[in-house]
Amino acid sequence: LKLQFLYFIATYSDMSRSAPFKLVGGHWKTFDPFLFVAFHEDAYPKGVGEGKIDKKDRGDWSMYHGDEGVPGFVRHPHCGFETITVVETGTVDHADNMGNHGRFKSGDVQWMTAGSGMQHSEMFPLVNEVGANPLVLFQIWLNLPKKSKNASPNYKMMWREELSKVSKPGLLNITALSPPPDSWAAKKENHVVVQKIEVNPGTVHNIPEDKNIPSDVTRTLYIYSTSEVTVDGKYYSSGKIGFHALAREPISIAAASTPVKILLMQGRPIGETVVHRGPFVASSNAEMQDKIQHYRETEYGGWPWKANGPVFPVTKGRFMKYGNGEVEERADVCEQST
Repeated sequence: LKLQFLYFIATYSDMSRSAPFKLVGGHWKTFDPFLFVAFHEDAYPKGVGEGKIDKKDRGDWSMYHGDEGVPGFVRHPHCGFETITVVETGTVDHADNMGNHGRFKSGDVQWMTAGSGMQHSEMFPLVNEVGANPLVLFQIWLNLPKKSKNASPNYKMMWREELSKVSKPGLLNITALSPPPDSWAAKKENHVVVQKIEVNPGTVHNIPEDKNIPSDVTRTLYIYSTSEVTVDGKYYSSGKIGFHALAREPISIAAASTPVKILLMQGRPIGETVVHRGPFVASSNAEMQDKIQHYRETEYGGWPWKANGPVFPVTKGRFMKYGNGEVEERADVCEQST
């Protein structure tokens, strides 16, 4: 794998609404303070035991770096930023080198501050052995300012029962709970918001003008699931389109005959130089070299698990056991497909 250095300085002080942009593939355009957003959608077949896909089916699905027949990402490092994983449908098994491990499912959100560096795995076990195992999720990378790049790693679950929900059109506000303490989102003046919005057929969702939001805060709406949509009175015959504008501006989204699903990401730009190399994010080339060397020398304390991508029994429900011994358990989410 060849990795290249990418440099950019982002400023939006005089920004006006940009032209709509297409959502191509699974990696979409992002704006400071966000570094990356990945959209995964797959309809994995029924499992054949231990969360695995039948060998004859493995060439037809996104396996990524799955371990021994289980889709997902085996252990890998992160450093200098945060990941927010939003599960719309499916099952994710997490483990990391701090001892945190567990399973989360549809509607749950995982917020992880990599900070000075950590290793983790995220596997997508096929827990349904009767029917299909659909998986729809987002992974969002939120940058950390230079002063917080070496913050202590932090891991937090936000269970679906604890996230705010309203109907008509149905909005999931991921910022309903407090983010980790060193997060850019922890300070209210940064106006970081991550929301999932679903506009029901034949209805309109209006985000009103809010002049209390500072003029440098921007917002991106990713319309990722619909056949047609009308935005601010303009009709678009195809979904999978993005809009970027000042967060204080109003916007109107109208659904026609099918629901409109939207991921909204908002925040004040950090405005610092970003050096990005694979899973490492730094503020300068010299800092990047130091971070890579530190990982090579320490592997952030090593990997405590026998498997590179631990997977829990298919009968196990939602839970998280933290490195300090604390355990959280939630009622399971029934997603049996036939």
